[in-house]
Amino acid sequence: MIPVDPNIKAFEHVVDPDYKESVVNAVYTYETKSLKEKMAYRAIVNMLGSSGMLMHKTLRDEQGIVYTASASYSKTLDIFIMSAIIDAKNLDKALEGFDMVLKK
Repeated sequence: MIPVDPNIKAFEHVVDPDYKESVVNAVYTYETKSLKEKMAYRAIVNMLGSSGMLMHKTLRDEQGIVYTASASYSKTLDIFIMSAIIDAKNLDKALEGFDMVLKK
């Protein structure tokens, strides 16, 4: 199992007062010991982040708390990023949703 530690994350929340939408990015760090582990994160990103995949389906289609959701990673920096465009009032729900998706 390749772990993503939900306790190791930083958040960036960008709000433009002229719009009700905002962007939230949750950045998770992880340690990898091999190329095989780095490639596992690529597979996780593909399962979570593509349109119609787990993040999009769970957070948008089922819960209606994001407009769009995606995931990405940097194998050079060992970071995993979950992003969403949200209604600014849904920040807490979106962050809870990120953690919920990781548990799935």
